[in-house]
Amino acid sequence: MFYALSTYALTSAYGSDAVVVATNDPTNMLNDALKHFVSSSVSDITLVLIATSAGASLLSCHNVAARYVFNLAGDRALPPPHLGAVHARHGSPYRASIAFAAVIAVPLAPRCPRTPTSPG
Repeated sequence: MFYALSTYALTSAYGSDAVVVATNDPTNMLNDALKHFVSSSVSDITLVLIATSAGASLLSCHNVAARYVFNLAGDRALPPPHLGAVHARHGSPYRASIAFAAVIAVPLAPRCPRTPTSPG
């Protein structure tokens, strides 16, 4: 319901130009509408909330995958059985978490932005 209401409000804010704006500048569409119709403070708060939500979503996906690897290793369905161990103090599947992070980091590493080096 919230998604439908917010989509309707965003479409109403741009009127017949909504498709053109969404095609030309989709990343700033919501921000610009909030700045224009509400305030720049609300726009900034919304950006922080969206970034926090994206981070929480990534962390949740990582935790689910780490638990899945942990359970598979604990049942000996994955070759390295040490992935099924938990941390002595915290009880978290830290080995499975590190292994999953490493597996994900390998294909993502070439896509990470690099800072240009100055010549000489």
